[in-house]
Amino acid sequence: MNLCKCGCGLLTQIISKTSQKQKRIKGEYNLFLKGHSARLFSNEERLIRAKRLKENNPMWNISPDKKEKWRKEISISTQGRIPWDKGKKRPEISGEKHPRWKGGKVINGDYVSLLMPNGYRMKEHRLVVSQHLKRHLKSDEIIHHINGKKMDNRLINLLIMTPNEHAKYHATTDRRRIEQTILEKV
Repeated sequence: MNLCKCGCGLLTQIISKTSQKQKRIKGEYNLFLKGHSARLFSNEERLIRAKRLKENNPMWNISPDKKEKWRKEISISTQGRIPWDKGKKRPEISGEKHPRWKGGKVINGDYVSLLMPNGYRMKEHRLVVSQHLKRHLKSDEIIHHINGKKMDNRLINLLIMTPNEHAKYHATTDRRRIEQTILEKV
């Protein structure tokens, strides 16, 4: 056991990782708890140390206009790093030319989505029905999968319903399914 050197009387923890830069050795006790090392200095001493740091650091001697100009030129990400491809478009390796291109198909949850030429994604089952009908589907038209498998987007497995019809269908079929499972257990 080791007490914090700031005088607070609390126990310090064992060092979990060796650090040559901070002169810490794994297995030994920390001298201070986190944030307690600054407690040794009075407010006046802290101000003097901060002033010395400002005087010795050349970054503090740059005019505020120049600093502002740098801030505008360099947009820093949340982690302090600028991504190498920020603001760059790479048409030579985008879309179908990319080595990991999978035909524009993506599985979102239970459904298959397709990348459309305009850049938007569309659910495959809605696309299949709209191509068959040769018109766009209305927002209130629901496509129901008859066999319940949402990956099965064959035309014979798809049925157009209104939201009301769809809710009624699931209310009755789900109720029947629950009743059957209860009867099978008895």
